[in-house]
Amino acid sequence: MRARGMQWAVKAGAVLATVVLGATLAWIGFSVKPGETAAVHAIDLVDSQISPLARIPPGTIVHDGPPEGWTHLIFKSRSELASGDLDAVPDWSAELSRFLFTALLARVRQASPHGGSVHRLEEVAIGLGTRIGEKDVIITTATQQGLGANLGPIKRIILGRAEDRLNEVLRVARTDAMIVFDAPQTMLSEGRHQMVVFRYVVLVNPRDGRLATLVWRINLGRDGSYRPAPGNAVLMKPNLLATCALHVDKREFTAGIPSALAFATTRLPAGDPLELPRSLQGIVWQKQLSGGMVRQLESALREAVTFPTRSAAAEDENPRVE
Repeated sequence: MRARGMQWAVKAGAVLATVVLGATLAWIGFSVKPGETAAVHAIDLVDSQISPLARIPPGTIVHDGPPEGWTHLIFKSRSELASGDLDAVPDWSAELSRFLFTALLARVRQASPHGGSVHRLEEVAIGLGTRIGEKDVIITTATQQGLGANLGPIKRIILGRAEDRLNEVLRVARTDAMIVFDAPQTMLSEGRHQMVVFRYVVLVNPRDGRLATLVWRINLGRDGSYRPAPGNAVLMKPNLLATCALHVDKREFTAGIPSALAFATTRLPAGDPLELPRSLQGIVWQKQLSGGMVRQLESALREAVTFPTRSAAAEDENPRVE
């Protein structure tokens, strides 16, 4: 029984970590007003080299707002088994599915180029954490014991596999006011779990430092190529505290052991739908972006969104599953 539990945890750690970025809360009170621009912005820095997304330093305490050294909490998400073939998983798996959280943070700096004052997006970083005492703390396999998490063998395996998944979250492009990154996801689509990519775009308002975060789905071909996916993008609410509701598919279990497709998110993070500009249809599905594409992407998205006002953490303890 213990060996079977360990084997299940090894697999579960990888597949649960695939979907931790898919926040699936419903939230309200935020509208999109296309055509309103926050500031005229000259795009100076363009970097289209693909690289791993930055990591939040271990030991960082993340509660319901940005921690010290950061200006924005984009989201903080935990996963939870919520629908589908829940009887296919052991009872103790529920706690393992939610002991880790994922946090996404941003740091905006005020600069004064050419005698003016603008806000620049210095960094966007991601990290995994867990509850240690009364604090939610970013950890890694190398630091968890020293930070006081003292994880048992199964949880250490899950953390290690989750870290492997974070290595697949790639920064696709950046400018001084935008960062684009891709996160692999397992998603329920047409009755089956499929691997897709969620593309996130984080934009800063150069005038006042507010952030807008967009996300849309990209389908994957058998060769790993990027393909268009139906549906709108989502403009996320800021400072989101989320629960990612997972769907379980018993067809993806063999002798009780889950495959990489056993758990899946059911939709994009809930929020306000945003139709991507037609001028970007040849760009938003591209796996790699040229410098010109990056400039066009930022300019068009900046025209399409209204930057949200800063607000208290958005939270819903009853995620809707569709």
